[in-house]
Amino acid sequence: MIRIEYQRQVDEEISPEELEIQDGAMYRSENNGPTLQTWPQIIGISQIISGFITAILGILEVFVIPLIVDPAREDALHLGKDNCFGAGLWAGFLMILTGSAATRASISKRASSVYRFFNLTILTLLIYAFLSVLLIVGYGINWTTHDVYQNSAREGIHLFVTLSTELGLLFALTAFLKYYRVVLLGEFGLLSKWITCFIDCCVPVCILNLQSNRPPDRCIPDDAMVI
Repeated sequence: MIRIEYQRQVDEEISPEELEIQDGAMYRSENNGPTLQTWPQIIGISQIISGFITAILGILEVFVIPLIVDPAREDALHLGKDNCFGAGLWAGFLMILTGSAATRASISKRASSVYRFFNLTILTLLIYAFLSVLLIVGYGINWTTHDVYQNSAREGIHLFVTLSTELGLLFALTAFLKYYRVVLLGEFGLLSKWITCFIDCCVPVCILNLQSNRPPDRCIPDDAMVI
């Protein structure tokens, strides 16, 4: 009986608006703050694994294999067209960072961690899209073709770097599509925070510029005759 009365009191205190579920991904938390129904823990772990694989492949392509094949060559270690300027290294390290942010957001369950995770997701998505285009263009303009590598193991490693980068792009796109309605446009209101930050950064600068260009006010002496 006491449990029924307590449940009835709790139901009366929580309004239907507070219990509204948005796109199946929101629910009311104990601290009345925005939260997620599905936390990005699995996505974060997948991103970390993908990032480690891509980073290891990038290290093999840029550092290990060139030293094994031709250690006496002066430019054996370099970021150039034949490895697409170390695309695997940058992609791998960035994906590890994004996956770590996703895992941290799942553990801490704080809005600030969710903001950090989604901002990194957008950054990763943009950079991975650029690197994917760079890798594909590299094949098209003969940067990374068979003749360039001369039967070296770097050819196979670079192919795996390309495939791993494309897979990482899918992980980043999945995270963005899964959480953009909730985090960017929903209760988290990240888009409105971006706009507020932009206004706070730009409007004071414009006001200072207007004030600096305005002519100085003329001072009227206290004993001046007023007609």
